[in-house]
Amino acid sequence: MSSQIEELISKIKSDGIDSAEAQAKQIEDKARANAEQIIKTAEDRAQAIVNQAQIDAEKLQESAKKSLEQASRDTLLSLRKEIQGMLSRLVSHDVSASLNSDQLAEIIGQLVKDSSGGKDGVQIELNKKDHKKLADGFIDKLQKQVKHGIEFQSSDDVTGGFAISYDGGKSSFDFTDESLAQYMTTFLNEQVAGILKKAV
Repeated sequence: MSSQIEELISKIKSDGIDSAEAQAKQIEDKARANAEQIIKTAEDRAQAIVNQAQIDAEKLQESAKKSLEQASRDTLLSLRKEIQGMLSRLVSHDVSASLNSDQLAEIIGQLVKDSSGGKDGVQIELNKKDHKKLADGFIDKLQKQVKHGIEFQSSDDVTGGFAISYDGGKSSFDFTDESLAQYMTTFLNEQVAGILKKAV
C-alpha cells in the first residue's frame, strides 16, 4: 500500500511539475509576445516621429527659403527706390542748375526763330525770376522777329525752364525743369532696373 501511495505522490508531483512547466511556458510565451509587441509599437512610434521630424524640417526649410526670397525682393525694391530717389534728386538739381537765364534766352530765341509764329502768336511761360531777367531787352528783341508777337507770362507753377505754345495756349511744349527731370529720371530708372535685373 505504501508503494501505491508513493506512486500516487510521484504521479501528483509529476503532473504538477508538468502543469507548472506548461503554465510557465505559456506565461513566458505571452511575455515574449507582449515584449515583441511593445518593441514593435515603440519602433513604429519612433519611425513616425522621425518621419514627422523630416516633414517638419522640409517645411521649415521651404519656409526659410521663401522668407529669404521675400527679403531679397524687398531689399532689391528698397534699393531700387533709394537709387531712383537719389537719381531724381541729382537730375533735378543738374537740370535746374543748367537752365540759367542766358541758356534759356538762347534756347527760346532759337525756338522762336525756327517757328512761323502761328496766327495766335507765341506764348512763353517762365518763373518770375527768369521772366524778370529776360524782360530787360531780350523780350523786345524777340518781339521784332515774330509776326504775330510773343507773350511772356510768369507762373508760380514753373520753378525753372519754360513752356512754349504756338497756338495761343491751347497746347504747349513743356521744357520746365520738372518735366525735363522727370523724362531723364524715367530714362535713367529704366537703365537702373536693367542693371539690377542683370545683377539678380
